[in-house]
Amino acid sequence: MEYKKVENEAEYEETLHIRDAVFIQEQGVDKDLEYDGLDPLCAHFIVKQNGISVACCRVRETENGLKLERFAVILPYRNRGIGAELLNYVLKQIDHTKKIYLNAQIQVEDFYSKYGFKRSSDVFEEANIDHVQMTLVQ
Repeated sequence: MEYKKVENEAEYEETLHIRDAVFIQEQGVDKDLEYDGLDPLCAHFIVKQNGISVACCRVRETENGLKLERFAVILPYRNRGIGAELLNYVLKQIDHTKKIYLNAQIQVEDFYSKYGFKRSSDVFEEANIDHVQMTLVQ
């Protein structure tokens, strides 16, 4: 597995294909919500196996800190630890002097809690999916 920061337009396009497959096709997220216009403000990360792009995420600086977003692993590669390794990789790449947080879909709250994230909000709806905000305890 290769975990890396996106370095060119082709890799960025691959992240969009992953997000389309996972969020739009699989989860039914509206395309206009998924492609929110914020991608140019983000650092993007990608995971490749044997040249095939299998997972991605982005990190965006906000007024509240660094927000981890759009974690996605394509279906055939799930439950292999790829998401966990991607999260660990990203956490090693970013500035820990700032607050680090994310909006987790409720069904993956336990996953993020294993990596030091704690619930920091009540349940709310985003893209018609229940979420909670989680903050990394540092």
